[in-house]
Amino acid sequence: MISNKLHIIEIWQNGEKSLGKKKIGINTSFSIVSILMSLFGFRVSNNYLDVIISSLAIFTGFYFTLIVYVTDKTVHKINEVERNPENEEVVSKLLIRFLDKYKRFSKSLISQISFSIVIAVFLIFVSFLTQTLTCECQKVMIKEVEIFPQMIYQIFITSIFLFLSCKLVHMILLIISNMQAFFFQEFDQSNKVL
Repeated sequence: MISNKLHIIEIWQNGEKSLGKKKIGINTSFSIVSILMSLFGFRVSNNYLDVIISSLAIFTGFYFTLIVYVTDKTVHKINEVERNPENEEVVSKLLIRFLDKYKRFSKSLISQISFSIVIAVFLIFVSFLTQTLTCECQKVMIKEVEIFPQMIYQIFITSIFLFLSCKLVHMILLIISNMQAFFFQEFDQSNKVL
């Protein structure tokens, strides 16, 4: 159903849910790595900003195509199985089990792809923030400690950029791994039936 609402929170929650019980550990480790890299001086260079944004835009377009393909393939596979019921009980049970696995796999894959697209869009926005915002005040004294707002801002925004980058790479690898594992398992299963 088409609506005018943004479902970003729902997409994010479904994406995180697809990580299972390990999501807290994964997010914590990505946060620690991101903060440490930011504190040690990692910054997004203006020279690479165009490359980063172009790559993310191409990646997002590819994933939009992949969502349509997976959805179309799933609906086609479901219709194919439901139109051609098998007479043999064993084959029929295997097809029903396959269909159930295929539906769950497709829903999970679409959630992960949608989540990756949202992360990529946020990364594009954060990439701009790493370069555009500057603070006029050079330093602030708080209890005789010099604090540089521009430096704090750069560490903060770079940490977010690195965290989202880690999540995106992790989701890409997770999607590839899930697709390979599922289809290899189904190939093995089809060989047993034959």
